Order: sequence, then C-alpha cells, then structure tokens
Amino acid sequence: MSVAGEQRQGGSAERPPYNAVCDGGDLDCGSGLLLIIRRAIAPLSPGQILEVQSREPSVSVDLPAWCRMTGHTLVGQWPQEGGYTYYHVRKGVERELPTSVEQDLEAAEQYVWRVRVQYRPKAPARVYGRNLEWQVGQPASFAEEVEAPSAVDYLVSAVAGAVLMGFSQVAAERHLLIDDMELVGSARLENILTHLGVDTEGVPRISSLEGVLYVSSPATRAALDEVWQMTLKRSPLVQTLMPVVTMRLRWMMV
Repeated sequence: MSVAGEQRQGGSAERPPYNAVCDGGDLDCGSGLLLIIRRAIAPLSPGQILEVQSREPSVSVDLPAWCRMTGHTLVGQWPQEGGYTYYHVRKGVERELPTSVEQDLEAAEQYVWRVRVQYRPKAPARVYGRNLEWQVGQPASFAEEVEAPSAVDYLVSAVAGAVLMGFSQVAAERHLLIDDMELVGSARLENILTHLGVDTEGVPRISSLEGVLYVSSPATRAALDEVWQMTLKRSPLVQTLMPVVTMRLRWMMV
C-alpha cells in the first residue's frame, strides 16, 4: 500500500538517480532529522529528488507523514545492509509551514534544557524533565549500595553515555558497522572529606574523569579513530568539562 503517493520498495539496484543526499544516521524525526532534511531539500528545484539515508526504524512512519504535510512526495524506500534504509523524497511546491529552516536553526541554537527537582523528606530527590522522571540521591556517595544514583554517578554516566552514543551516531553517519560497544568510566574527587564536612582544606571538585570505550567493528582502526576524534569534538559534555577537569578518554578495538 502506498503511504505517500507512489512509494516503491526494492533493492539497491532499483534505486533511481537522485540530486542530493543527506545522512541522518540514528536520528529520529524528533531529534533533528527533519531539520537536516529541510536544510538539504531547500536548494533543490521542484521535481528533484533528495535521498535520505537513515538507520532509525521510526523514520519509515514519520517521514511519509512529514511529506504529506509539506507537499513533498516519498517515492520509494530501499533497505540496505547495515540497518540502513534509503528514502527518496521528490520535492514539491512546499506548503507554508509555521517556521522556516532559518527559524528552526535559530530555535535549535536557542534551545534551553530545563528540569524541575522536587524535595522529598528522607528520600531521594525526584527530577522531572520533558516526558521523563528520575531520582537523584546524595551529591556524592562512596557507599557500595545506594537507594538512588548520586549526582556524581549521574555525571560520570552522562559523560560515558554521551561518548558511547556519540560514537554510534558519528559511525552511522559514515556508514561504519558497529557490532558491539561498552564504555567503562570512573571519576575521582579532589577531597571528598571537604564535601562531608570532615575537612576544611581543599575543595571537593572532580579532579579526573577516565573512560575506555571498547569497540567491536569490522571497520578499520584508522576509520574508527577518525570517528573517535570527531565524537570528542562534537560532544557538549566533553567540550564543557575538558578545560576544567583532567580527562583521560580512549578507545580500544576488541
């Protein structure tokens, strides 16, 4: 059944010519993919074809809906090896949208991340952010068993998660297959006794963050090293912390 006019499915040999291409990697339509598509299709003339390359399954549902709303046509999709699907979008006469590409870019640049944290007596704090909620325990804790992750635990896991997921995204953009990955991270405080009120000397800041990303992939070491360097360069957390915290991050092929 066609979902956008004349949609076709088939192997890579059946793909017709196209005029431009954009690679969305693992992004879904709500995480910036539509912004990338709008920017790529803007210079094309009506009737020309944009190939959208994506590994995100939800795009097969969301992209046809976006095409219908904007006056474009999804003319076909072709599954590829490595989890990719290539979508061909024929540019139409765009209907007026609430925002332009420039406005979307400006909105992305001005986006503010917000959370609300609720106090609960004798219990971890509850955090509300977007459609999620989670708990935060002590500011820092070295107990082996805790009711909720401490703030330091969240910081370490946030950096580790950002690096691992960022590596996956950059690899996807370059069509590099990743079989498996795991990152082991750790952090040290300069003087946790200051935080506990036992010592008045020094500061309880994080003195070092370390992490090793283990990667299993058929790609070459040189290609993966380029992915690693780009991952660190594009990571908001790494670039924020690097000037003030000693960071020892590396990757290993396994």
